[in-house]
Amino acid sequence: MKKLLTMFAAVVLLLGMTMSAQAGLITITFDEPGINLDDIITTQYTTDGVNWIPNPFVEGSTAVPNQVVNGTITYFSNVFPTYGQILQYNTKPAYGYILVDNYADSLSFQYRRPSSSGDITLQLFDYDPDTGTGTSLTLTPFTLTWTPDDPNNDDLDWATFTYNGEEGNFNLIAMNSTNKFVIDNMQINAVPIPPAFVLLASGLLMLLQRRKS
Repeated sequence: MKKLLTMFAAVVLLLGMTMSAQAGLITITFDEPGINLDDIITTQYTTDGVNWIPNPFVEGSTAVPNQVVNGTITYFSNVFPTYGQILQYNTKPAYGYILVDNYADSLSFQYRRPSSSGDITLQLFDYDPDTGTGTSLTLTPFTLTWTPDDPNNDDLDWATFTYNGEEGNFNLIAMNSTNKFVIDNMQINAVPIPPAFVLLASGLLMLLQRRKS
């Protein structure tokens, strides 16, 4: 029993240190070193505690959404400028799932359609990777709408989505659209592991150590 308690306390402490290292504001611009044109984004941001994953609600799903880093806009017929690399979802329909190691309490990113108007549906989940189930924070998904500002569809504007924790913390971001879309400059504020768990584990280890001596 003592061995099990010691192992449990050690695991909680290790988890606390790992999650604390990943807690705080995570900024992803897709211009980071090692992120190259035409990369399929999956685990490149693992050290930040963020991963692009296959559909987590379909058991055994291995299909990676077609998400490509692209610093040029020739794919979109040069209809808008970019300032560095962007992440493009270039399939119809387009979808993406982003799993965060820590729970997060805020999210923001820029988005737009390549040229024409369009919507992106976004849901934030409290997701359990062990069971493959999750609960959406809202009854209805967020609808992100982008509309060109002029008839020529050559405006410079990106729209920005912002969530500030109004409905609670999340660890899974799900996006989908009937058409292609692009995103950039993502910020996720990851919440550290509750200090109570770390204190409990520390106290348990100290108690076990005293009993040994």
